[in-house]
Amino acid sequence: MPRGTGHYTVDDWLRLPETGERIEVIDGSLLVSPVLGYDHAIAAKRLLRSLDDARPEHCEAVETGNLEVGADGLIPDIVVGPAEAMLSGVAELSSAEVVCAVEIAGSGRRLDAKASRYAVGDIPHFPVSFDLGTLTGLRRQG
Repeated sequence: MPRGTGHYTVDDWLRLPETGERIEVIDGSLLVSPVLGYDHAIAAKRLLRSLDDARPEHCEAVETGNLEVGADGLIPDIVVGPAEAMLSGVAELSSAEVVCAVEIAGSGRRLDAKASRYAVGDIPHFPVSFDLGTLTGLRRQG
């Protein structure tokens, strides 16, 4: 972990060790979330399968991924981006490279702060809700 109580950067964020938790940097603060429930994982898997089947050949769809959006580091539930960049071994994509990001709401999870970041980065953002693993919406935000 970076030392001190100062402003965390995307570079600090990218140097963090793998912990099994979702760690994002928003407004210079590290936000730590535990791995979400199985219902969330099932919804993400089902949606990822559909997006992977529908993606253009030059793109890839993956579950979670590091996105650099200005001074913030976000981890959406699903990222669609250019295959060439994603297969090159990079640790993160910039907002200019992202085709779209998907966030799945559920289990009391609030997505307001991230939605505004996606808008600032001009990233097409699709918030999705689900009930018992059934997806109930996919509409573009931003």
